[in-house]
Amino acid sequence: MNLKKHKGQLITIAGVLAIGVIIVAMPNKSSEVPAADEVVEASEIKSVDSKIKIAVEIITSGKGAPMKGIALLKEVLEEDENNTEALYYLGVFSIQSGQFDKGIGRFLAILKLEPDNQEARLLLSRCLIGNSQPEEARIELDKIMQSGASKEIKEGANELIEEIKKS
Repeated sequence: MNLKKHKGQLITIAGVLAIGVIIVAMPNKSSEVPAADEVVEASEIKSVDSKIKIAVEIITSGKGAPMKGIALLKEVLEEDENNTEALYYLGVFSIQSGQFDKGIGRFLAILKLEPDNQEARLLLSRCLIGNSQPEEARIELDKIMQSGASKEIKEGANELIEEIKKS
């Protein structure tokens, strides 16, 4: 197999796997909300936080139809278009499904609301790279490197900068 020919795909797969690890490592507060298979109708879920938690559980657990979880997140955005948590998860799931253009829109919306959100900026950069926009990604990554972002975020930015240099 010609690795150079498939380099972009391999980089994208590695990025998606890294995001999956982040999601799996996130604290699980499922005891606070019904399990995904216990949820009958989205209309029965009252709080926004519960909708988001259940949506994430549905998508990450594989216990329900992923589109049901996506629909819950979109429902949250219908109620509050500025809900950065719903935008964040929709962006992450856009990356996982290779829908980088949708991820770009979602992370840009977060950055409009929270200009100092360097995690959203890093994920935006991942989407830009996946969408064949390395120059734009490099601009965002440079912003991260000049910011007061955490060590982990800057390390992630450095990794993406190296990916851009290699491509």
